[in-house]
Amino acid sequence: DILYRGQSIKFKRSKSKELIAYLIDRKGVSVSLNELYSVLWEKDYVDESTKSQLRNIISDIRQTFTALEIDGFFIKDFNSCRINPEFISCDYFDLLENLDTTRYPGEYMNQYSWAESTAGYLERLAEKSK
Repeated sequence: DILYRGQSIKFKRSKSKELIAYLIDRKGVSVSLNELYSVLWEKDYVDESTKSQLRNIISDIRQTFTALEIDGFFIKDFNSCRINPEFISCDYFDLLENLDTTRYPGEYMNQYSWAESTAGYLERLAEKSK
């Protein structure tokens, strides 16, 4: 979950939370809109409906953060999106920075298929530290 001042941030669209989760997984690296289409809808062909949905998701994220007066965290550039990881405290970032796999609970964003590779990476780190 994404917490702000102790409260879970609620988006109007379920894929808004998934998009933010994916950008966190990418640790601030800029992600192309084409990659987001592929990740969020798991399809190669992008139709106008999918493009419209992504525009609505990005709008939802912007409106949500604007309403909370959170500026500079979500960044939409031309044909890409990213987050500014310096704006948040994140257990995933802490784990990677400290390589303290004793804090890894053995699960990582299980609800998203795209997170399987990161989960595997974290599992390998945990095994190495035993």
